[in-house]
Amino acid sequence: MRAIIISLFIFSATSGISQSVQELVKQANELEKEKKYNEAIELYNKILKLDTAHYYSYVSRGLLFDKLDKIENAFDDYTKAIAVHSDSALAYHCRAILLYRMTMTY
Repeated sequence: MRAIIISLFIFSATSGISQSVQELVKQANELEKEKKYNEAIELYNKILKLDTAHYYSYVSRGLLFDKLDKIENAFDDYTKAIAVHSDSALAYHCRAILLYRMTMTY
């Protein structure tokens, strides 16, 4: 389900941005599929330098940070995604799950 939601956001988030950002997003997605999370994070860093309001990159990087157990980084990225696109349920959902897990493990 999460993958479907994220795929929808890829389309909507990348439709109005430059080709280079779109290509970086595709590369980052491929790296994630290969479980090369740190390399994918680096690509999302590049994207966010090009477009500081790229919602999808904040959410995606947050998910990768979460997989790497970098909880504070994930929380910060979900929060930034919410600031960029406050009407989107995905970032709220991811952050809520993260907060729930934090209360259950800490």
